[in-house]
Amino acid sequence: MVSTTQDGDEGGVVDAVVSAKILAAMARDTKPVRPLPGTMTMGAIFFLLCWAVAIVGGIAAGPKGFQLLTQVEWISIFGVLAAVTAGAAMLAARSMRPAAGRLYGGWPAAVSLVVAEMVFLAVFQDYDASHFIHAGLVCLGLGSAFAIPVTCIAWLVMSRGFVVERVTGGMLAGLVGGLAGLSMLEVHCPLLTVPHVGFWHVAVVVVGLVFGACLGLRDNRSSDAAA
Repeated sequence: MVSTTQDGDEGGVVDAVVSAKILAAMARDTKPVRPLPGTMTMGAIFFLLCWAVAIVGGIAAGPKGFQLLTQVEWISIFGVLAAVTAGAAMLAARSMRPAAGRLYGGWPAAVSLVVAEMVFLAVFQDYDASHFIHAGLVCLGLGSAFAIPVTCIAWLVMSRGFVVERVTGGMLAGLVGGLAGLSMLEVHCPLLTVPHVGFWHVAVVVVGLVFGACLGLRDNRSSDAAA
């Protein structure tokens, strides 16, 4: 009976020693993780990224569109685009935190597209469809050339957090990128007709959304394959 008790005590001592070694090894291998900035800070970063690219890109390409707008027109257009971009930036920042609750990517994108269409219909009155295809493809390509890199940068930043719903998060990154491309075209493009702006400029946002969703889907599949 005594021997059994002693064996039990020895087993407990051995377990304690093994546990201590395991904890010590874990402590050596564990590195401190830098905490994420707050949601407001990250939202401001995404917002500034979008507008810095839009303004610098538009000026570099030639601010012909901006020069043709009246003060009321540019306040209306860029005021609405800034508000929509701020909302998209905050949602993208929120998606980096797993405790943020359910994310939505479809309805913010739909709201952004509808709002953009509404402001263009309200501001522009020219419905001339001359050179619709040729000029439209040029703007689509130019806007996408800005939207896609911004989407990639936004997604890389978001990936530093923990995006639970990757496809939705990718769409939000694409929304930020698409709005950057759209805003750049509003600074640059001198063709201020409703068919051109309402279709081809807004289509840049769709390109960003699709590209962002593809990035999220790719990462989703990569994580599933690794598991």
